[in-house]
Amino acid sequence: MQDVIYIAQDRMTTSRLALYGGYNRMPGLQRLAEHGTVFKQATAPAASTIMCHSCEWTGLYPWQLHGDTTVFSERQYETKIPAPPRTVFSRMQQLGYDTYVVLVTKPDKYAVGYMHIQELMSDSKVVLVKDVDQPGGAIGRIEQMQAVLKCVEMSRARGKKAFVWTKMHGMYQGLADGNDHNFLIEHAKYDGQPRVTPDDCWWSATDQAIAWMLDGQISPQLDGVTVWFGSDHGAFQSGEHSRAHYGYHLRQEIVHVPLICSDVINGIDIDQPFSMRRLAELIPAQEEHHNVGSFNEETIYAETLFPGQLPHRSGTKESMMKIMVREGRWKLIVCPYGEQGDGDPCALLYDLEYDPHEKANLSQGAADEPYIDYPRDHFGAAAVRDIAFRLRLDLDPVQCNVPLSKALKVYEAGWDQAAEIEQSLLVKALAIWSASGRQALVERAKQCLM
Repeated sequence: MQDVIYIAQDRMTTSRLALYGGYNRMPGLQRLAEHGTVFKQATAPAASTIMCHSCEWTGLYPWQLHGDTTVFSERQYETKIPAPPRTVFSRMQQLGYDTYVVLVTKPDKYAVGYMHIQELMSDSKVVLVKDVDQPGGAIGRIEQMQAVLKCVEMSRARGKKAFVWTKMHGMYQGLADGNDHNFLIEHAKYDGQPRVTPDDCWWSATDQAIAWMLDGQISPQLDGVTVWFGSDHGAFQSGEHSRAHYGYHLRQEIVHVPLICSDVINGIDIDQPFSMRRLAELIPAQEEHHNVGSFNEETIYAETLFPGQLPHRSGTKESMMKIMVREGRWKLIVCPYGEQGDGDPCALLYDLEYDPHEKANLSQGAADEPYIDYPRDHFGAAAVRDIAFRLRLDLDPVQCNVPLSKALKVYEAGWDQAAEIEQSLLVKALAIWSASGRQALVERAKQCLM
């Protein structure tokens, strides 16, 4: 058995990472990947932070957590969740590990949010890192990594192994008194490469902290330590289906997340769709040196926010509830109140093999939609110039309209096949909703079958 460190980054989008075919080089992550395993199609089980981590820690679906009432509109989010019989922390404890959760203390809403799911931490020692609000947010991340390594050292001194889970937040971590501008300038050309958006800079700071850990504390081969890196969910960038309302959408930008393990798992990178909720079983199995088995899952499932989860974010409540089911290359999003929460029921069906940017809705209920280069047509050069100005970068507004949409490949399967796939996935989605007590949404969504 080895010590295990899990680094969770907030809202990282795979389309922005060179490791996943995107723009940003991340040398720290690249070093992890060179000696380990990259999950190419890891999928978040939900569209918001606490729901994602709850599922990752327990192996349960969102509808099995966050409230036990069968009345969907009465489900609560900001209440403490009772621990299920087993979590990733309890499983690691059974293997003889000390378990820790390392969090930043500011802003308070993050610490409070995690306190709502503290029961899921299975009596792990919670370490709150102090004084992370120093000029230059990277200082806070390196301090946080120091706290992580200190946990490992404490357990080693006791002759035990450590499992340490830590969360790297985005723009809210390590900033105070207007230091965000200095922070962005500091990381605007990380690794000699211009960074286009503020998120790119936050992620660069995390990568810098990982590189610091590898350079000064752990060898590149990570002797004695297994390091995991993942994200809770993605985020919309400028362009690419950009929509309002955090947590209310299930496009690939939101649910396709990075996942890297410094160890080799089953000898290859994992190309099949993988639900992040399976981390609860995968991390302990990997340390027990068990065969983790096949990563082929028949159905990948995700959903959006519960009504009332964070009322100050939107007044839309139940109307923005959506469910996603994916089987292989096919992905269906069911929207009982329309994609924006103010329309008729609709379904969004995509063939991700030929249409990874979800440009062509193949649902039988969809009108013919022309292919649109959304970043250029909707946002245009002005938005990119604004980003460049705020980052004080001299960027070509055309070349830096990132991510650029790839040309839509010819859809090779017939419409009849698409209709058959849609029918099958929709029935499965409605079955999940029925099982979780959301009959009102089921009745509206059934109109998609008509």
